[in-house]
Amino acid sequence: MAPSTVGGCVAEELATQAPQAAERARKPVVGVDVTLDGQPPQVRVRGEIDFSNAAAFRDQLVALATKGSDVVVDLGGVEFLGVAGLDALCAAARLLGEHEHHLLVRSPPAVTRRVIDVLDLEGLLPIISDEPLPPT
Repeated sequence: MAPSTVGGCVAEELATQAPQAAERARKPVVGVDVTLDGQPPQVRVRGEIDFSNAAAFRDQLVALATKGSDVVVDLGGVEFLGVAGLDALCAAARLLGEHEHHLLVRSPPAVTRRVIDVLDLEGLLPIISDEPLPPT
């Protein structure tokens, strides 16, 4: 049976997703705020990290990774973290590990936490808290 004939369910689902997709298109894709007042540097991320912006995100993390300390990444404001965004986190974590430092994750969304658990990345991307950083 074709998807469009299954009691209209697919058509209804697409109709309900259209406003959500339009809303996502209006939001900023990603915002990254870095706080260097003290140690370790703290990075607040918001929006969506996907293939379109993961390279820039990775570059920002790698720049911090060369500063010589751990880096805390707060994912509390992330609405979507695609595989390219996860790869950016892992690349920065590996670079930090080469210098005996860590990338520490705060407040990951439930789906991101689940992916980290399922892929057994907790050693590379330790989750230090479910609480986001306090507002600045």
